Amino acid sequence: MNPIPREPRQARSRVSEAKLIEATITTLQAHGFEETTVPRIARTAGLTSGALYRRFTDKDELLRRCVLHVLEDQLHHTRALLPEDRVERCPLTELVTDIVADMLTSYRSRPRLIEALMQVMKSSSDEAFREKAAALEVATMDHLVKTLLKKRDEIRHPEPKTAIRMAFLVLSASLGAIFVRHPDRTALKSVAPFNDATLQREMERLVLGYLGVRNLAEANVEKGRRTRAS
Repeated sequence: MNPIPREPRQARSRVSEAKLIEATITTLQAHGFEETTVPRIARTAGLTSGALYRRFTDKDELLRRCVLHVLEDQLHHTRALLPEDRVERCPLTELVTDIVADMLTSYRSRPRLIEALMQVMKSSSDEAFREKAAALEVATMDHLVKTLLKKRDEIRHPEPKTAIRMAFLVLSASLGAIFVRHPDRTALKSVAPFNDATLQREMERLVLGYLGVRNLAEANVEKGRRTRAS
């Protein structure tokens, strides 16, 4: 009888490693940075703690890998969100609407994960890791800037590149304050009593206003005209 062929050890190891990274991300979102322990990660992955230590030196190495994994996904996601053909045919207002909606969804759906990943980056003394993480964040921002600069004729700010960077840095900081620092939003009700629809609209205005794009009402009227014409 021929033996049942076994999956190569290297391939099995890659699968286990991927399981551990995904399990860590799930655990960070569910329990936060402090409560994400090796046994909890291993249980979520359906593996043993020993399996974790065979693939990672310690929990810190695994957490660093998770940060890089999320940042790589973020870069790929941003590229997919703004395909070249869509950028060419859509006005800047429409692209900004999509980007704001995407960022709003991300911050709203996983605030504890975002906070935990920020803690990992802040606390790590691994210089190589910090450089890789920073490079991925810069690459995502650079792609956003490069893409939206194709609509520079719609931007009235005297320095379009600077305006795009600053607009999205402010947007990210605002969403972080609302969803990450105050995940239940109760502490902000007196100053930011927004439902998600209002928040979406105001964040769009924040970005478009900084870029010097005409007001959102005018843009929506034009968008309605194009829809009816088509």
